[in-house]
Parts: sequence; C-alpha cells; structure tokens
Amino acid sequence: MRTIFGFFLMLIIASCSHARKQQEAIVSARNIELRDSIFRAQHFDTGYIYSKPVCPLYNKKPLLKIGQRVSELPKELGYRFDPNLDFQEYYGVITDYLSLSEYFTITQSKGSVNGIVLFAADERDNRIFHLKGNWLFDTDTSRAETIAALDSLRKKVFPCLPPAKALLKRRSMKINNGDFTEIFELTTPKEAEKDSSAFQKYDLHYSVSLNPK
Repeated sequence: MRTIFGFFLMLIIASCSHARKQQEAIVSARNIELRDSIFRAQHFDTGYIYSKPVCPLYNKKPLLKIGQRVSELPKELGYRFDPNLDFQEYYGVITDYLSLSEYFTITQSKGSVNGIVLFAADERDNRIFHLKGNWLFDTDTSRAETIAALDSLRKKVFPCLPPAKALLKRRSMKINNGDFTEIFELTTPKEAEKDSSAFQKYDLHYSVSLNPK
C-alpha cells in the first residue's frame, strides 16, 4: 500500500514539476518576444556591433557604447535600478537605471550644473540600448554665467558640443554619428515658466536615438 501511495505521490510531484517548467518556458518565450519588439521599436540591432562611443564622458573617457553590457560600465560609476522610468511597464524584461554620479555635477563660482544619466538594458543579456540625461543649471541666469556653465559642461562631459555661445543661440542640435543620433535641447527660463512644475532655470536634455539599419 505504501509503495502504491509513494508511486502516485512521485507521479504527482513529477507532473507538477513538468507543468511548472512548461509555464516557465511559456513566460520566457513571451518575454523574449516582448523584448525583441521593444528592440525593434528602438531600432536596436542585436546582431550589429555599435563601435562608436556616445558623446558623454566619464572620468575623461567615453561613458559607454550602445550594446555593451551593464557590467562593462566603469566600476567607479555609481548607478542603481529605478522602477519608475521609461520601461517601468516591462519589469522582468527591461531594467531601467539611473546615475547621480558626482562627476556629472559641474561646480561654478555661482552655483552648479546638476546632472542625471538614465539608461536601460534588457534583463536577459544586460545590453544597454537606451540612454538619456538631464542637466539642471542651478546658477545665475545671466548670459555670462550661463555661457560659463555651458562651457564647463562641454569641457568636462560633452566634448562634441559646439562653443557655448553657439548652443545658447541655437538651443537645440542633433549630431548624427551614423549608428545613432545624439539630441541636445536647451530649455530657457522663459520656456520653463510655461510649465508650472518646471524649475525656472536653464535645463539641458540629452538623448540618443538609434538610426534604423
């Protein structure tokens, strides 16, 4: 009797284990399909090697290359998982990260420029495919101070930018690097006044848009 009971118990356990493995396989397949659809929407080609680094520097070296793994980022760069960013609806498939590293903060004689870098990678292979950042100018809004702050930011973080006077005049620019386009948008205090939730300061937004292959 005990032998029969033990046999059926083992059969039930094996059946449950098989069902669980089947469910895990289904979820895994769905996640891969969802990830691939996100990659297509972002124009991220998993079979392509993005050899050119992005413009932003970290410790005087390019911050990253599109497609590299999160583990390959500079060890000194502090970053953390954030569940409230662009891909928050895809938990388990895409992971959002942010960095508030002090390197991205520029100290001026009258205030500072405070930066935040945001990036996303797929959960399975940890490949970075999405990058953007924001720099708030907590400085005097006079033309001279703004130009000085922009020049400091350009020298330390964004060497690809033109001299500050040109950017201040244009307020937006795109740099096409073949594989991707880097977009810079400078919001002025007057523009910030239109948004009651915004700081009435200069604000530089940076983003990377991958070019379709």
